Amino acid sequence: MATASLFARRVSPTERVCLLVSPAGNAADLLVLIDGRVVFQRTVRLPDSVGEEAVARRLAAEIQRTLVVAQQGPLASNPLEHVFLFGSTEEHQPLTDALGEDFGVPVSVVDPFAITDVPDDGLPERPGRFAALVGMILDESYKSHPIDFLHPKRPPPPANRRRMVGSITAAVAIVLGGIGYYAWSQIADADEQIERLTAERKDRDDLLKRTAATTQLAGAVRDWLDSEVVWLDELRDFSLRFPRGRDLVVQRMTMARDRAGGGGVELSGTVRDQQILVDMERDLRDQYHELRSKRLQERDPGSAYPWIFESSMSLTPRDRDSYLEQQASTP
Repeated sequence: MATASLFARRVSPTERVCLLVSPAGNAADLLVLIDGRVVFQRTVRLPDSVGEEAVARRLAAEIQRTLVVAQQGPLASNPLEHVFLFGSTEEHQPLTDALGEDFGVPVSVVDPFAITDVPDDGLPERPGRFAALVGMILDESYKSHPIDFLHPKRPPPPANRRRMVGSITAAVAIVLGGIGYYAWSQIADADEQIERLTAERKDRDDLLKRTAATTQLAGAVRDWLDSEVVWLDELRDFSLRFPRGRDLVVQRMTMARDRAGGGGVELSGTVRDQQILVDMERDLRDQYHELRSKRLQERDPGSAYPWIFESSMSLTPRDRDSYLEQQASTP
């Protein structure tokens, strides 16, 4: 959000749909903007200890993946029109050439320090990495942070309408108490004050609407994170509860996130004895895992694993601390 704020202060693009690329060490933030509003964001990891051309090719591929995903949603009817890279021309020359060939859209480089008073001899070697930081500092100076992370649910203070009405009433009283030229001058002053107060009221109403939308967005992001399944912790949990390799072999495992929250796992493989499968389902089943068998069939009675099985498991999102508690209690 800070990077997008800096972009709004630094650039006034004529295109509606833009992609911002903000490098940050061995990662990069990719933001899709429509009419200046962030509609899709993704952070990608970049390889270490490789040449700049390899990094540029990797980043170009990640940008392509980002656009493919975004085209299923916000970019379905809004094709990309411009790509902006934060940094210097020397820093992004390989990437600029790669993007120009792959996407066929204009590629521009934006110096995040161009609107600051930092002298040229004091600029860092890779200024693109400081885009988000410069945006945060500018937001702090203007007191206009897009998201209040300390109080995401607190609405902004309402406009003091009583004071506004009192000021207008006082102005009208002065007009009514004046006479002659002095009275007419006060009327003119009162009219100017009314226009100013009306403009201030409109600005406050607009700020209230923008803040409400931002708060709603922050709530949606928080709800999405709360419903996310930590797959690495789930895999560790499975490995601790699964039978030994000589008793059961998993040949296929498919994991996916559920639209309603949580996730699902599809398992298939071979097992030495059907009782082992029953014991596995009992060990895996708890308040966060609901397991059910879809198929159990004896395939080759003379083999080491004569039974084949298919099982399905539903996962309920849980607090990350519960994984740590379970790991501490597992011998």
